[in-house]
Amino acid sequence: MSHRKYIVFLILITVLFASLSLSLPKVELRNVREVVEYPLPALPEIAVWNGELIVKAKASQSAKDWKAWLVSKHGTYSLELTSSEYSEEMWILTFKVPSGIPPILYDLKISFSDNGEREYVQPRSVSILKEWPEKLKIGHLTDIHFPGGAQIYARCVYELNLIRPHLVVATGDVVDVDTIKSAWVYNFFLSRYWKVPFYSIPGNHDHAGDDAANYQKFAGPLYWYTRIGPYLVIAFDTAADGYVTKEQLEWAEKILSQNPDTVKIMAFHHPIFNYPGGEIEVDLENIEKVKHKMYSSWAEHLEEASILVRMIANYDVRLILSGHIHSDTVVVMNGRHYFLIKEPSGGSVREGSHYPSYRIVYVSKTGEVEPIMYQGRDLFEYPNSLPVGNILYYYTPANDGSSSAISLRVDSGLKTEIPIVAEFKVKAGEEYKIYGVEDYEVESYEVEGGVLYLVKTTIPVDGKIRMTLAAADDNSPPKVEAIELDEESKRFVIKTSDEGWGVADVTVEISVNGGEWKKVDAVPLVLIDRDEGIVDVYEKPEFAVEVPGTGTIKLRVKAVDFAGNVGEEVVKSFKLGEEKPEEKPEEGVEKPPPELPTETILIAVLAVLLVVLAVLVVKRRRS
Repeated sequence: MSHRKYIVFLILITVLFASLSLSLPKVELRNVREVVEYPLPALPEIAVWNGELIVKAKASQSAKDWKAWLVSKHGTYSLELTSSEYSEEMWILTFKVPSGIPPILYDLKISFSDNGEREYVQPRSVSILKEWPEKLKIGHLTDIHFPGGAQIYARCVYELNLIRPHLVVATGDVVDVDTIKSAWVYNFFLSRYWKVPFYSIPGNHDHAGDDAANYQKFAGPLYWYTRIGPYLVIAFDTAADGYVTKEQLEWAEKILSQNPDTVKIMAFHHPIFNYPGGEIEVDLENIEKVKHKMYSSWAEHLEEASILVRMIANYDVRLILSGHIHSDTVVVMNGRHYFLIKEPSGGSVREGSHYPSYRIVYVSKTGEVEPIMYQGRDLFEYPNSLPVGNILYYYTPANDGSSSAISLRVDSGLKTEIPIVAEFKVKAGEEYKIYGVEDYEVESYEVEGGVLYLVKTTIPVDGKIRMTLAAADDNSPPKVEAIELDEESKRFVIKTSDEGWGVADVTVEISVNGGEWKKVDAVPLVLIDRDEGIVDVYEKPEFAVEVPGTGTIKLRVKAVDFAGNVGEEVVKSFKLGEEKPEEKPEEGVEKPPPELPTETILIAVLAVLLVVLAVLVVKRRRS
């Protein structure tokens, strides 16, 4: 094979790789542990006002002049260095957290001198609380399986940002195969939208391809622990074989013995107990009796399983989070140890009534465990975790300190009460009042570019919140700016505007071919897209209505704002022809298969070209 032909093949392969990467978000993958070993984006530090913040940084022993800041879009806050120690080629730095700063998620910025001035930012790695919570509110994800689960994960981020748990824990199978670049691209891109601290541990899929080498570079250590005031969280790596090694168990025993006066929580990918769960009485002297109730990988390693079960009982671990089996399962061991296993949060969904989900569970300072159940279902009535895609919300008209009024619309189909935290950033120097909700708690903080209000309230069972924070009344009606047909999605899109509190809804009536007018629901359009990102603020909200059929279709539309003002009615007609019926193949003639996605075709072509190239290279060497 000539040199020129080799070059042609290389160019073709390069073009194909470039084509495949065009559809991915533009994100630079980086080793998150290169400078700061702790905290990490997937292993953050949670601290309180006037408390300590621990930072572990890699630098030479001669490094000096350590400084640190908490950085967010609302401002930058400097931290006071109280101690520094060099040990095992790492600096362990202790900083004091100032009081009065907003209790939100921050980037950590550090600077130091080490053969020159150095600066480093660790994104989304520090979460600040006013004080340690009486009840720790945990969001539970599992089995995301990037890149395939990216869209579901995006939706989880969007919804959990409103629910605002104190932390989110993902119990393994973050990626489908650890060596797939697009998996980590989507992880980096979508995780930048978190407003709550996100923790992850590996599953067997995270070990696939390179035994979790990329996981350790792009996420964090394989197992870890963190102390959140009175709560202790220990996370294990069950790796590819599906159990916890004795080395990790000895490490955990030491951690547990050093933190006796804590409420203990554990997390690992492969569950000890299998579906269908239920209440299980375990004789700690004869754990083999419940071997038949164990997941297979643990049953095959009964010695390690026995050590862990005894550890859970002896140290009174109250909550154990797992995944792997892609199914909701709850086990209550000996009446006090809660094992919660969950549906996937992006991975494949089992047939039947299963769905992608997340879970919200509270753990109190006294050890009580209280999960929020979908539609108020029983602890052992499956599935009972919260299905993704049932909460929709948006802020309007702005949320950046430029407005004297911000409104929030929330719609939930979960049919259970869901506590949330709304975040409003308004102009400084004005008196504000909350409208639309009666039961709430509010905090305010003067920040860069305005005042930040954090409002705690609850989505009621009927699922609707229309809330406004405003400095003045709103008497100006909203407008319907346009009604357009989106032929691709087969929906009418209604564009609105308002000079006051913002548009809350539109009322829509439709008449088909001169028939009676029927009221239809309009759905707010929000951007939650694995490739484009997540947007929750809209200056001019848009709404969509499904096209009801063909012929002459008339719409009567009015916009309604959050103050209850109703705009002028707008009427618009559309003439829609019937779609061409699908051509049926002649009898005995096979119907052509559906077209494959472009990305799949490109991958297939690339694989064929690589095979051809390999064959040609082998032939050339033999000749």
